[in-house]
Amino acid sequence: MTKKYFQAIDPKTNKAKKGFVVPVRTDGSLRFQSLDNKKEFDQFITVFLGVDLTPEIVFKKMVDSGFKFESVEQTLSDLEQFLVQARSSRIGHIYRTKPDAEFEFDCLGKIE
Repeated sequence: MTKKYFQAIDPKTNKAKKGFVVPVRTDGSLRFQSLDNKKEFDQFITVFLGVDLTPEIVFKKMVDSGFKFESVEQTLSDLEQFLVQARSSRIGHIYRTKPDAEFEFDCLGKIE
């Protein structure tokens, strides 16, 4: 589906953090958390992985990391939308979630 994905970024320093970001629903509310430590992030950077990702591949990584799911079908649908956003994003650019829009992100520009 795409070889690009979103990596967590510290908004104060604009430095990439260890961990890829995944969409997680809790009580129907969508959040974006690090795959590694489950910390919540609202900014991330697009990176090139060189591996073609699908929703099923990312879902398996989430299961392996111990995430709990309200709905498997909803999670796979969210991952599909997230990967579509990653595919259309630009490598090296920082994106921030829009507060009232689930899978719409503001581009903050390229990291220097």
